[in-house]
This record gives sequence, C-alpha cells and structure tokens, in this order.
Amino acid sequence: MRKSRTRKTSLQVSPRSPTTVGVVVYARHYREAVLKTLENAPGLAAVDLGEGNAASLEKVNHGRPEVLLVDLSNQRLAIFVRQAHAAVPSTPIIALNRGETEPELLSLFECGLTGFVAHDASSEEMLDTIRSVLRGEFACPPRLVAALVRLVNVAGETEKPARVAPALSPRELQIVRHLEQSLSNKEIASRLGIEAATVKNHVHNLLRKLATHRRDDAASQLRSRGPVLRIIRRSPPRRDR
Repeated sequence: MRKSRTRKTSLQVSPRSPTTVGVVVYARHYREAVLKTLENAPGLAAVDLGEGNAASLEKVNHGRPEVLLVDLSNQRLAIFVRQAHAAVPSTPIIALNRGETEPELLSLFECGLTGFVAHDASSEEMLDTIRSVLRGEFACPPRLVAALVRLVNVAGETEKPARVAPALSPRELQIVRHLEQSLSNKEIASRLGIEAATVKNHVHNLLRKLATHRRDDAASQLRSRGPVLRIIRRSPPRRDR
C-alpha cells in the first residue's frame, strides 16, 4: 500500500525595507558624520546625495528617498528646497542647523519644507524628527512653531479671504501631495504606513474643507487659493492607527 506524502510549505515573510534618508550637506566632513549617525539607526538607510548642486537634485529625482535632510547656506537652501519639493512632492524635507528669522521661516515652509532640526539638537533628536515627519507630523523646535503660527495669523489677517487656504492638519497636507500623484487610498496608506480606512477619513475631511467632490481637484484648489499656509495645532497630539 502506497503512503501519501504531505508536502509542507513554509511561508517566508520578507523583512520590511529600511526607510531611505537622503542627505544633502555642503560641508563634506559634516555630511559624513550625519551619514554615520543614520547608518547606526535601526530601520534607516542613509544615502549620500552630495553638496546641494545640480547633481544632488538629479540624485533626488532618480533615487526618490523617503526623507531628505538638508544643510545648505541660507541663499541656497530655499532654492534647493523648492526644486526638490517640485521633483518629489511627497518626500518630507528637513532642514538642519537653521537659525532663520521669522520672515525667512514662513518663506521656507512655503517652498515645501516639513521640519527643522536646531543647531544645538542631539543626534537622537535628529532621529526623532525623522520619525515624526514619517508619521505625517509637523516637526520643529517649539520656538519655531510659535514664530510660524504668529506669522500665519498675521498673514491670515492681511490676505484677502479668497486667498486664504482652509486650515489643514499636517497629515492632510501630506495626503494632498499624494493625491497630486493620483494615488488610491490603499496606495497612500501603504506609503504612509497607516490604515486605508484612516486615509479614507482624511480624504473625506479634506474634500469637505475644500468644498469639492473630486480627489484630483484638491491639490489644484489649494494652489489656486494662494501661498498662505495654515496649520492646525492639536492638543494632545494623536497618532493614526
């Protein structure tokens, strides 16, 4: 009598790929120190993108890192942030060692900046900032948040109503950038590491605030309302699940 054999199949789960962090720093010795810090951080993969020249922008566009860390001169920073944001609008951009005045802060955020790391911050604080922006949170030192909110309030009082953008949360602003790429809720959820149902709720609230029923109209609605940026401060902060 022939015995039947049962084949056992083992399922292998691929480990999650590390988050790619592109580093754009003018001073080579400092760039190497930042890269070394990132290489020792679990779940992160550092990518050297150079000193912030045309070659760096080409690497950003080609490699499409999930986060950008940038440390350039004041004059070059705004130009690079604007160009990098245009190339990869869904990628958070964090500026290192900044000490701008309040007017310069708002200008940088209008260019597409997502967060700041102060010059006196520790390596661990830099890593915490990276993790925060990956969760869709607005990340910068408290004094800069206060300065930015004051500037936004002043701008809101002086701008015409038709040019004032609706108040959006940092997560909603992040989702708008993904909607520009015509991504589905499931695709956005995969990129942000949250549930599709959570994305659906954010999109619903976003469309309601913008008074539109079309997803592809959301980004164009915000662009047409002008450059004024309004940020919702929530207390206490809550993570998406």
